[in-house]
Amino acid sequence: MSFRSGTLECHRRAVGGVIAAMRGDPSAQLDLGGMAATAYMSHYHFLRVFERVTHISPARFRAALRIEHAKRMLLETAQPVTTVCFEAGYNSLGTFTRIFTDAVGVNPTAFRKLGEVVAGRSIETFLGRYFERVSAPPRRHMARGWVRAPANFEGLIFVGVFSSRIPQQRPLSGCVLAHPGRFELPLEVSNPGGYLLAAGFPADVEGRSYLLGSREVLVAAAPLMLDQGRPTDLMLRALGPLDPPILIALPMLLVEVLSSNEVSNLGEVAALRNR
Repeated sequence: MSFRSGTLECHRRAVGGVIAAMRGDPSAQLDLGGMAATAYMSHYHFLRVFERVTHISPARFRAALRIEHAKRMLLETAQPVTTVCFEAGYNSLGTFTRIFTDAVGVNPTAFRKLGEVVAGRSIETFLGRYFERVSAPPRRHMARGWVRAPANFEGLIFVGVFSSRIPQQRPLSGCVLAHPGRFELPLEVSNPGGYLLAAGFPADVEGRSYLLGSREVLVAAAPLMLDQGRPTDLMLRALGPLDPPILIALPMLLVEVLSSNEVSNLGEVAALRNR
């Protein structure tokens, strides 16, 4: 092992230890000093190392883990939203609701309702008509590439252009693939910056896995670099401990493609978004 690769591995282990501490108690008031002490580094060195390893600041990573914790509580417990707010480390319900809605795409109440709608069901029952829709007219700027996966993978793949390495908020452009292969994403500008992110969900997982992620989900990421003029290869791999959680409520794509007998359920979710 070279000195450079050895140093990178040490940095990855140190950052992994800090992320493990964050995951252990997302509500803990762990500031930059506490994180750096956990990694046995100075403040500034730790900040540089963390961002080099994860492409995200420690504060943003911790915020993402808090929202992930809140999502899990909303779906797996009957605790009131106020309790979830405090358990996730927020002192203001208004602040929590705003941050949650911005990151996930729906407010906490609507997210819980969405979980009830998709629980125990295959996501493909909702998305059957998605692949029959006519593609949107092409725009001048396109993000093109290929999603590749292990030979035994079967399932749906979500691909999107996001403003940061965290899959949160609505993507600048996105699509759903029925299998690994080529994708084209239209963009309004020639190079908006950000990342190409992909998430592959095995065919046998039920709907709530799309809301929380699971051990089976496969992911891929690459910086968006349209100016190089060549397609981007995204190779799906297992979700690792240094990967940020998937925050966006992916099944919200279903609102556009629901069959008539589902409109009443998710129509209510859509209405709840702006409350």
